[in-house]
Amino acid sequence: MLDLEPAWDIQPAAGSAITVAVLDSGLAYLDRTLRVNLPAFRDEFGVRYPALGRQTIPYSAARQVVAVDHPERIVAPHDFIWDNDTMPPLDFDGHGTHVSGTIGQLTNDNIGTAGVAFNVKLMPVKVIDSIWDDLFGAPNVADDATVARGIRYAADNGAKVINMSIGRTGPPDTAPAIEDAIKYA
Repeated sequence: MLDLEPAWDIQPAAGSAITVAVLDSGLAYLDRTLRVNLPAFRDEFGVRYPALGRQTIPYSAARQVVAVDHPERIVAPHDFIWDNDTMPPLDFDGHGTHVSGTIGQLTNDNIGTAGVAFNVKLMPVKVIDSIWDDLFGAPNVADDATVARGIRYAADNGAKVINMSIGRTGPPDTAPAIEDAIKYA
């Protein structure tokens, strides 16, 4: 448990002018019903999934992260996995929503938890795909180029802080696209 109240007392509105970009698997910030056709599919390990056909999937917002009456908390969301300006960066994995909550979860909502910087604006930038994105037919995957595009996007759209709670495979010091994007930001 963190004792954050003394820090919040120093500057009560701390963070309200700060935008934090969370480059991750997206954010559960919208209530939406998804209608998708689920074809047969084989994952990266060769496991075959059967076709499920047309499905309706209810998807709900994480209300402790984003209050419906405060949509201004979400700034310039973008999805680089689907690369579609009409598709919000929905989190089918949960990690991006968890990280966003740790940073900016609302407080004084009778739930008993709060984000470290609950007044910040959040910029969800989806650069990590999940098995569900793959199943739904996402055209892109989480590679160095996708992450680099996300970093540049966050910098170009006003993020003062960029959080990347992500990892990668491969030898160390071999991600020049990401390193260049970080220097750019």
